[in-house]
Amino acid sequence: MWLTGSMEAADVQAAAKRLRNAGETISFWRAQQARANADGFWQYLVRAYTATARMGLMGSDLAKGKGKAGLVSAGRVQSATLG
Repeated sequence: MWLTGSMEAADVQAAAKRLRNAGETISFWRAQQARANADGFWQYLVRAYTATARMGLMGSDLAKGKGKAGLVSAGRVQSATLG
């Protein structure tokens, strides 16, 4: 089912009336899988940056605080997500 609206009953019923074949959406599924894999890789990269910064290899001030101040921000889609 291809939901383009909200999860309201009317939108779900409208989507159920216009079901698509799996062949029509396989490219979307493959793109989603690629994004998920890239996001997983990015997560490990950010963790590596943070660990490197905490060891002092990226300067004396980076990643030295607690909570958010102790992380290195290297977000791939931060502005799009916040927008």
